Amino acid sequence: MKTDDLPRIQARGVTKIFAGVPALDNVDLTLHAGEVVGLLGENGAGKSTLIKVLAGVYIPEHAEITVRGDVVRFAQPIDALARGIATVHQHSSLANNLTVAQNLILGREPGLSWLPFWIRQKAILAKARAITERFGIDLPLTTLVDDLSVAQKQRVEIVRAAAEADTLIILDEPTAALNPHEVDELFELIATLKATGIPVLYVSHRLDEIPRICDRVEVLRDGKNVGGLNKEDSVPAKIIPLLVGRQLGNLFPDLPTVTEQVVFRAENVAGKLLRGVSMEIHAGEIVGLTGAIGAGQRDFARIVFGADPGTGRVELLGKVLPHGRPDLAVKAGVGYVSGDRKKDGLFPILPVWRNATVVKSEDLSTAGFILPARERKVGIELIKQFDVRTSSANKEIGDLSGGNQQKALLARWAAVTPKLLILDEPTLGVDVGARREIYDQIVALANTGMAVILVSADHAELQGMSHRVMVFTDGEVVAEMAGKDATEEAVLHARIRTDNAKAAS
Repeated sequence: MKTDDLPRIQARGVTKIFAGVPALDNVDLTLHAGEVVGLLGENGAGKSTLIKVLAGVYIPEHAEITVRGDVVRFAQPIDALARGIATVHQHSSLANNLTVAQNLILGREPGLSWLPFWIRQKAILAKARAITERFGIDLPLTTLVDDLSVAQKQRVEIVRAAAEADTLIILDEPTAALNPHEVDELFELIATLKATGIPVLYVSHRLDEIPRICDRVEVLRDGKNVGGLNKEDSVPAKIIPLLVGRQLGNLFPDLPTVTEQVVFRAENVAGKLLRGVSMEIHAGEIVGLTGAIGAGQRDFARIVFGADPGTGRVELLGKVLPHGRPDLAVKAGVGYVSGDRKKDGLFPILPVWRNATVVKSEDLSTAGFILPARERKVGIELIKQFDVRTSSANKEIGDLSGGNQQKALLARWAAVTPKLLILDEPTLGVDVGARREIYDQIVALANTGMAVILVSADHAELQGMSHRVMVFTDGEVVAEMAGKDATEEAVLHARIRTDNAKAAS
């Protein structure tokens, strides 16, 4: 058989065991040249473990891995990179203080250390330009990475990976922080990689993307292969039963009944990127906020919570909230689940039960002293109530899946029964099964009379979980529509109409 006809990479019988429990159980995976294969599975299904085996991070108990027909064994990541395997992780690993050109060839700089600085920089720029020209991709080579957008940083990482790897590029949740336009640009870049013959292993929780970009999919559940689907069958209706092992039914619960009581009112709220936003939210009402990244929806949420400075009037049940004081916002009854739970939400090395009680700690203290046994009992009750699945309540929350981390954060705020709950991308990086559980909890909280702000870029989520949706552009609300009408097309048209109107004026 010709080398070109062989799989670019093939893994057979991959088995990896942690503490006596198999994370991967006899898993197979094959990729050919120029192929995009979706790797799908709920959190805990084994995707991350398989990626790390292929990248040389984990040494499996058993595996037969071949690259272009040659049997290989990876003892460390540099071994996998030497055989042309590179991973682009969800969070950037670029050096922010270096230029794009310097990042593209980092570790492979021309051996010109004895030459003057300006000559070295010219050589670095020339080598980086050769890489971008090879793939027909334009990048701002002289710009500092710190000055790039999230999408631009990702393009740099992918191009750097493509320059180092011709066997396999692994993209881990590549669209998690991208808006629809940036997703389209990413798919164009992946198509370019396909045309050069580089196979791509595409890991994502966003099932609507899969038929757009993947040639086929492989699904893992409980560390095992449970099915493969070709491009035509790679649709959510056929993927979901494989992911969860059952028909999930309707992903979204029935929305709560909205009352006439106004819980939250904002008048002319403004900030660094925000201009004069006003709205009211009633008891039991879930209002979605959406727009392109940086359009203002997240800024509004953070100003309301007091995390960012702002101006204008913010009221909760008629009481004015001061700006820039999240402590007073919490005392008044505002809860906030950040869109970046690792940065702003979790205490990753603390146990699950303590993460669930940190906001309620003051209520659980006596004479200023927290009673650990009492706090732990309440924490365990909360994680049971919200079905946070963990082998032990004492386990560090950083070791849990994204869905269970998010349920613990919801439990944290439910413990203090806020009047307004702000949810920023509550299901980002959460598998489809855990999504329904989170949606059920959100609706249950709103049914108590709580008002909910839902910041989301997921149009299906906005339609299924919002009574109303407000569309932000350039720091302003430019459209308001019923949640069921907030399709991707409707939201995009609202933004385009505004952009065209501004251009005409």
